[in-house]
Amino acid sequence: MHLTQQISPDQNLLDLYSQQLGVPVVANRLAYAGPLGNYLLRGHFFPNALSLYVYESITRLPLSMETINPTDSGLYCVFINLSEEELPKSIQDTTVWLSNHSADGIFFYGPGVRISQQIPQHRPITAVCITFSADTFADLLPQPTTALPEHGGFAFLEVDLDTDRLLRQLAAPEPDESLATLKKYPLALALAVRVFEKMQQRQSNESAQGLLQPDVERLFEVRAHLLANLNRPVPILELTELAGFSEAKLRKYFPRLFGCNIHQFWQTARMERAKELLTSRRYSVSEVGFLVGYTNLTHFTNAYKKHFDHKPSDYLRQVRSRSVLG
Repeated sequence: MHLTQQISPDQNLLDLYSQQLGVPVVANRLAYAGPLGNYLLRGHFFPNALSLYVYESITRLPLSMETINPTDSGLYCVFINLSEEELPKSIQDTTVWLSNHSADGIFFYGPGVRISQQIPQHRPITAVCITFSADTFADLLPQPTTALPEHGGFAFLEVDLDTDRLLRQLAAPEPDESLATLKKYPLALALAVRVFEKMQQRQSNESAQGLLQPDVERLFEVRAHLLANLNRPVPILELTELAGFSEAKLRKYFPRLFGCNIHQFWQTARMERAKELLTSRRYSVSEVGFLVGYTNLTHFTNAYKKHFDHKPSDYLRQVRSRSVLG
């Protein structure tokens, strides 16, 4: 099955899904249980066109989705997948796998962006999305602002620990539904502020490196491609073709922006991903090694120990021990 959501200031996403799934919206909640799976979408609508959506789903049948944010919508979207299960997002020529352990798990995009994705089957998915217009914060942001993506632009931003706690609060159901929207309002504002701060900090860092904006955007595409391919070495030719750079230019500019060379960045991201997978307690050490591209367990163990100064088996034992004691 295929679903299309076209973002519009004239229709909220609850009503859009109600039309496509053929189920009514009751008290700003849409609940569907049928052959396609189980879906719950909660919406909260605040002043000045700020909206919050919380998605919870388990899909039984193959489902593809396309999100279209027209160039004239005037709307901006912040999307975060809070699930262990990865969601692939394809934008232009870039595919990024988003999950609660993604290095850059906040997906922020503006008008003029088209996104496609496949929803994994038989896996619980929880996601948070806020939308707002260019006018929602117009009187509060400096003009011109670097806090918003350009038309047709998007950014992937870091989910730090404080932001993760905030997202969990936004996703949690409220025991008193009559006050739910009032309680969620300051949380949605706080999330928007965090996203704006991260955007401005990124712009500040980029300016300090003396790089042109088009080059910076291509370098972030390279970074996203590396993060989406932690299970295999990415040939330098593949990266130069993606960026449209010569090899010399790519090797010069990448560390200028990100503080390390391409291999160091990729290897560090592999080890951090391995630790996150071990922390989930869903995989054995050998399975984690395979997921981050190692076919030899000894090679994975040595690389992990070199990075963290302890073996992956020791770390997994500690994680399981804490779980039992907790």
